[in-house]
Amino acid sequence: MAPQSFVSIFAEPFSHDCPEVWEVLLTISEITVICLSKKVSINILGYLKVPVEEHLQMFKDDFNENITPKQHYLVHLSGQILKFGPLVRTWATRFEAKHQQFKQIPKITKNFRNLPKTLTERHQSGVQADSIPITAENNPSDHPLFRKELKGVVLGQCIEWQMISLFDRKETC
Repeated sequence: MAPQSFVSIFAEPFSHDCPEVWEVLLTISEITVICLSKKVSINILGYLKVPVEEHLQMFKDDFNENITPKQHYLVHLSGQILKFGPLVRTWATRFEAKHQQFKQIPKITKNFRNLPKTLTERHQSGVQADSIPITAENNPSDHPLFRKELKGVVLGQCIEWQMISLFDRKETC
């Protein structure tokens, strides 16, 4: 779904209340569509300067606020696209998502000793799990990565379960 249609579907009912804000939203969505496209022509780069200038001027006029440095970076978008190619190829969203996974592992495992080892083991396990093709004859739950054998030992009223995982560690649950 294109950003313009997203804005139209969810924000258009409110456009009659604040037409100035609606215009600001439309210009930023137009800029977003151009910046997220996989192919950009030189003609579009010349045109990109117009909605950027309109957006910044409307924002300044409608909200009575100065433009922030991040908003000022919009002015440089056409030059960056010309220099580096489409911005979709240079954004850091995927790297930030991967970094978020690594930040979550210590919180989940509650393990802060030898953190590089824990991170590499978890990452390699995930990579291996992602590389397994899922077919009818290759059931993922039968793979050694996912198979866990439980052995129960009754100790009085308490049942102690030991989980034997792929890494041959015994974990008490």
